[in-house]
Amino acid sequence: MAVITLSIAWFTSCFTTNIWSIITSSVRKEAVGAASGIINGIGAGVGGTTAGFVVEFLHGSTGSYLPGFVVIGIVAIVGGLSVYTYCRIKGAG
Repeated sequence: MAVITLSIAWFTSCFTTNIWSIITSSVRKEAVGAASGIINGIGAGVGGTTAGFVVEFLHGSTGSYLPGFVVIGIVAIVGGLSVYTYCRIKGAG
């Protein structure tokens, strides 16, 4: 379980820092603070809270933490691919 948790944390941290660069380069200078606050609130508030509920729900349903970590891993991969795709589209346009 520790290896899974560290793997998800490592993968997530690989693309999370790019989000702040995307914000500063794609939002008007005077709106960066507000945009950063909204993104941080959604990520930390909604994402952090939902992840705990999902893991506990799946743990209660299956008796194992593995399905919850699989879901979180999939969400992390989709998030990373979303950032990658956005950067490719933004760079092409």
